[in-house]
Amino acid sequence: MKFTKNRISIEGIGHQRFWLGIVSGLLTAVILCLFFNYTREMLRFFTSINADLLVLSKYEFNFYNYFYSALSSTLGLSITIWVWMGNNKHSRKKDRLYKRYTQTNILLLFWAILLVISRFSSILTFVLYGTIGYDNQLDFVNDYWLLFVLLPCVIFLQSWFTVRLVYNSTKWILYSFISCSLFTLLLSFTTILNQEGINKTYYLRYQTEFDYIDNELEYARNRYNIEFNDSIKFILKKWYTQSSIRQVKDLKQSFSSNQKVTLETIILSKIVLHNLKVGSVSWYPRNSIENWYYASPNDIFNQIKKFNIKSDETKELFNLLKLQSDILFTPEINWDNIDDYSSFDFKKNRYVYHQMPKEIKSQLYEIIMEINADSNYVDYQYLFAHE
Repeated sequence: MKFTKNRISIEGIGHQRFWLGIVSGLLTAVILCLFFNYTREMLRFFTSINADLLVLSKYEFNFYNYFYSALSSTLGLSITIWVWMGNNKHSRKKDRLYKRYTQTNILLLFWAILLVISRFSSILTFVLYGTIGYDNQLDFVNDYWLLFVLLPCVIFLQSWFTVRLVYNSTKWILYSFISCSLFTLLLSFTTILNQEGINKTYYLRYQTEFDYIDNELEYARNRYNIEFNDSIKFILKKWYTQSSIRQVKDLKQSFSSNQKVTLETIILSKIVLHNLKVGSVSWYPRNSIENWYYASPNDIFNQIKKFNIKSDETKELFNLLKLQSDILFTPEINWDNIDDYSSFDFKKNRYVYHQMPKEIKSQLYEIIMEINADSNYVDYQYLFAHE
C-alpha cells in the first residue's frame, strides 16, 4: 500500500481537465466581479428612494473595487480546484474520498460566501443605508477593513487546505497566490464601474436645489467674503442624514434665541428654507406647527429689530422673509400643463398645500402688514408690494 502523497501536477490532473479548470475559474471570476459591481450600483440607487443616495468617496470606491476583485479571484480559484479534483486518477486508496470531500467543501464555501454577501448587502441597503438619519455611523472601510482583507484570504487558504489531503502542493499554492494577486489587479482595472452615472441621475433629480446651494454660496463668497467649509457644503446637499437634520434644527434654534444671528446663519437659513429641507421625521398631524422646521416669521422680524436698518444682516433677513412669502404664495399646479413643472415645483406645492402650518401663514400675513405700514422699512416694502 502507498501512504505518501504525490506532488500535484498537470499530468496527475490531466491536461484537458487542467485547462478546463483554468478557463472555468477565469470566467467565474470575471462574471462574479461584474455581478458584484453592477449589484453595488443597483443597491446604491435603491438607497435614494427613501433616503440620501449613498455616495462613496474615492478611497471607499477603490477599496470596495479591490475587495470585489480579490473576492472574485479567490472564488474563481476555488472553482478551478473543484474542476481539478474531479479526475479519477488515484494513487492511494483514500484519494477518491478526499477528492469528493474537497469538491463538497469548495462548493459549500462558494455558495455560503455568495449567500452571506447577498444577504448582508440587501440588509444594509434597505435597513441601514435606506433609513432616515443614517450618517455613516457604521464605517466599514475605516473601522472594519480587516474583515474585508481576511475574507479572500480565508477562501484561498480553505480551498488549498483540503487539496493537501491528496497532493503535496506547496509550490502551486505560491504560484496560485501570485496569479490571484495579478488577476485581482487586472479585474480592478477592467471591470470597474463609474459611479458618476447614478450620481448624475441623482443630481438631475435635485438640480434646482443643488444649483440654488451653489449660487448662494458663490454669492456669499463674492458679496460678503464668506467661505463655508466643505463639510457644511456636503451637509447642505443631504436631506435625511443625522447631520442634515441637526443642521436644520440648529438654524431654527439660533433665531429663537435672544442673541443676534450671524450673517452666515442667515444665508444657511435661506438655503435650508428654499430647499425645504427636513428637520425631523414628522409624525405630527397635517398643518401642525411642528411641521415647520425653519425660523418663524416672528423670530425673523425680531432679529430684524436688533440690527441697523442699513446693515447687511437686515438686508438678508428681509430676503429670508421674502423667501417665506414666495413659498406661502406658491400657485397651485395647473394639471392641464403638468409638463411645465419640475420635480421641485411638485415638492413645494405638496408642502405648501398639505403640510405648511396655518399659524405660520397667519404670522407672515401680520408681519407683512406691519412692514408695509411702517415708514422705517420703506426701503424694503417693495419686496412685499404684491403680497
